[in-house]
Amino acid sequence: MDNIRHISINLGLTNIETIFLALLFVILWSSGWIGSKYTLDYMGTFTLLMWRYLFVVATLVVLVSLFRSWRRIHKSDLLSHILVGILSHAVYLSASLSAVDMGVSAGMTAFTLTLQPLLAAVISSPMTHEKVTLRQWLGLAIGLIAVVLVIGDRLSLGGSPFAYSLLLVSTMGITMATMIDRRVEVQHQKEQRPPIPMLLKLLIHCSAAAVVLIPLAGFFEGFQAQWRPEVFLSIAWLSWVVTLSAYGLFFVLLRRMSATKVSSLMYLSPPVTMLIAYVVFGEQLSNIDYLGLIIAGIAVVIVTSPGAKNEYTSYSPRNVREH
Repeated sequence: MDNIRHISINLGLTNIETIFLALLFVILWSSGWIGSKYTLDYMGTFTLLMWRYLFVVATLVVLVSLFRSWRRIHKSDLLSHILVGILSHAVYLSASLSAVDMGVSAGMTAFTLTLQPLLAAVISSPMTHEKVTLRQWLGLAIGLIAVVLVIGDRLSLGGSPFAYSLLLVSTMGITMATMIDRRVEVQHQKEQRPPIPMLLKLLIHCSAAAVVLIPLAGFFEGFQAQWRPEVFLSIAWLSWVVTLSAYGLFFVLLRRMSATKVSSLMYLSPPVTMLIAYVVFGEQLSNIDYLGLIIAGIAVVIVTSPGAKNEYTSYSPRNVREH
């Protein structure tokens, strides 16, 4: 137990529960790239995402009703979460999965998206007023070096610049979504208002994404798909495990940690994704890939170490006024 507590402190997390949630988030988040790459052999990007979010929305309507999570939401909060849903689901996944469909490996997709912590750090100060320390900037810069090293190696081997540019669009989408959501959470904490129930928040996000994805799937892909049992299983995994669990954990962590620290967990996704991709698809790693992963690991330790603390406020029901 002491060892676990020591690890939790070293990562700069609030408690053992938080570090467990963070590790679970990384594993589930990484598995999404594998399931998506497999399913793209049977349908287009927009069609895959459309069905994924229709499944999720239907499930969330039931869950929100069962857990009585329906609430009146302030108009500004509703608009903010609609935008978060479009950016974190529709833009983020459409761009990144299009890159996968163009030949970028699942592991490289996950690795490129680790640019997100750097962008989050740049934007977090003006949007959420969370201070990024010099030590964190050093760690983020080291992480950027790792990303540039690996991407440069892939481009020199004939990778598509356009495919990697889509990954940059994807990164901007999830980064802006993170900042907007964190800003709403910080505002709720300052005003001592209870947060929106997580299931209801996810329902808003996923409904907004579905509204965007349905016309895109119809216009560009004609809703065409090759249905077979394993495709149903893959979409079920992406819908219920990755979208509900991983995204839910992502926003739970944003209530417990600063946006910079939550974003830095993205640095841990590539090694997990690459390991699964190696086992499932036989994707090989070069020496440069291994070097990049080691450098990225060093970066995440620096960013989340005790000397790199951000100021953030954890939500506690005892600090909330009755409404």
